[in-house]
Amino acid sequence: MVAAATLSAHAGELDKADVERRFPPPLKVGDKLQNIPAWPISSELEPDAGPVAYAFESIDLAPIPGFEGTPFNVLVAIDRKGTYLGVDVLRQHEPVFLSGLGEVPLHEFVRQYAGKSLLQQISVASIYGSARRTGDDKRVVLDGVSKATASIRILNQTVLTSALAVARAELAFAALVQGGHIGRLSLRNDEIEQLFADTDGAGQDAEGLAAPDQIGVDLYVAWLNAPTIGRALLGDTMYAYLMRSLEPGQQAYWVATAGRTALVDANF
Repeated sequence: MVAAATLSAHAGELDKADVERRFPPPLKVGDKLQNIPAWPISSELEPDAGPVAYAFESIDLAPIPGFEGTPFNVLVAIDRKGTYLGVDVLRQHEPVFLSGLGEVPLHEFVRQYAGKSLLQQISVASIYGSARRTGDDKRVVLDGVSKATASIRILNQTVLTSALAVARAELAFAALVQGGHIGRLSLRNDEIEQLFADTDGAGQDAEGLAAPDQIGVDLYVAWLNAPTIGRALLGDTMYAYLMRSLEPGQQAYWVATAGRTALVDANF
């Protein structure tokens, strides 16, 4: 009974028809996914591409209590590369926006997400209009709302947490590689041999010469500071530990190999 009551209290309020009205043709909204409460969105312009975006309600994924205890509910849309297409406020119960400032500053705030990426570290400035210019494309500071700092930070956490949940479920490792978020260098044995042509190293790899079409080097590199990548590769606990361990300005990278050539031996 308690679980049922909690679930109904946090249930989303949109149905497929509501979402379709927000994403008209050539976009096409599919049925809500079974593994995660998100609507896949395909495009008539790319009929064989699969989902090009996902839309979801934050209340289904990140029901973080607001300033007075009730979670925000926002509709978030991200594309297949993890870029925000838009964020719309569906429901909120924050006193500062209900009877104080009104909802206009709130709607102005969420417009800033469009075009930002889950691969960026997104934070909020404490005073509206005072976003710091970081000079770093991997870090974004959104303009906050004066007199609503606590509510805006809760909203930002709601947006990021719900989007990360969908990204981790749907933008899996292969998608991160395909999108260039995890760098990959893959070379066959014959391609490696060609790199050593006319050098003393030519013809020295007997194993590679015996199987020229097999993969000799399969190298992956990823920037772990980005929450989408770091959490996908390390999990929430290890990612949080890593971020706490880094000094300000330090960067962490994940390096992995497949194929027969490894960067380090098995005892490393």
